[in-house]
Amino acid sequence: MSEIRIETKDRVLRIEIARPEKRNALTQAMYGAMADALVAADKDAAVRAVFIHGARDCFTAGNDLKDFLERPPHAGETPVSRFLSALPTLAKPLVAAVNGAAVGIGTTMLLHCDLVYAAPGAKFQLPFVSLGLVPEAGSSFLLPYIAGYQRAAELLLLARPFDADKAAAAGFVTAIVPEGELFERAREAALALAALPPAAVRATKSLMRQRFGARTLEAMEAEGIPATPGYVLPLNRQPLFVNNAFGPYTGSIAARPDLDYGALRLPNCEAICNGEGGWLYQSVLLAAQADMDDVVAAFQKVYDNRVKLAHSLAPAGVS
Repeated sequence: MSEIRIETKDRVLRIEIARPEKRNALTQAMYGAMADALVAADKDAAVRAVFIHGARDCFTAGNDLKDFLERPPHAGETPVSRFLSALPTLAKPLVAAVNGAAVGIGTTMLLHCDLVYAAPGAKFQLPFVSLGLVPEAGSSFLLPYIAGYQRAAELLLLARPFDADKAAAAGFVTAIVPEGELFERAREAALALAALPPAAVRATKSLMRQRFGARTLEAMEAEGIPATPGYVLPLNRQPLFVNNAFGPYTGSIAARPDLDYGALRLPNCEAICNGEGGWLYQSVLLAAQADMDDVVAAFQKVYDNRVKLAHSLAPAGVS
């Protein structure tokens, strides 16, 4: 598909997220294409390394809300769960080049990469807690493992945007590279990996990852991907929020249609969070083609709304 461009050259399979007019927001079809590419790369003896990057000045701003609204995923295997499952099981090295926004899945997928190169202007965010959600893609285990607990807690619990310097300090960015050199630097690393003895590369990656591979999959199960795409996160013992944008909520909010959760919109975006229709979606950046300042303000508004709603639904004596 044109929004996910796949090219194999010099034994490197290159995946380009090519939807710059939507800040490379991901649709389910795009997830499916990336999952297919990763699975095919592992099976193809002609491919020795995988290189992923975004088009123009953005890696990815997350999921496309409009696509998820129009084609709500059903329980069971989905394009998203296939992609997330393919990341930790990829036997061949995965290299990423990150410029611009890398939000939600744009950051969590990097924890599965072997080499990550970022431009100085790259902006990362793990917004899950601010939206009343748990993290995804095993990041609740991988980030503390890579960065240490306190650094991971700052990024996951406060859920604030952070820059390339902080990502490098956290340990999941290999190097910060000038924007004009980013693509070639990352591509050269992928080519260098492809030139090495392939069995030794795969075996070394396996040896390094075997200590935490099973625990990553366990974390993904606990987070709700892929085992239970409709996983419900309890708050104050009330099942309020559906995780991972994969289903209708069925908890106390549904029983209180008189409560106005509120619709949130960003400039030039689809509706971001709307309780009126019976659906609650994961991220302000599911379809956000907005400036970072607008996004931060939107996150704060969502958080404030969730706190008010949680308090209104909490049992007597529970704050």
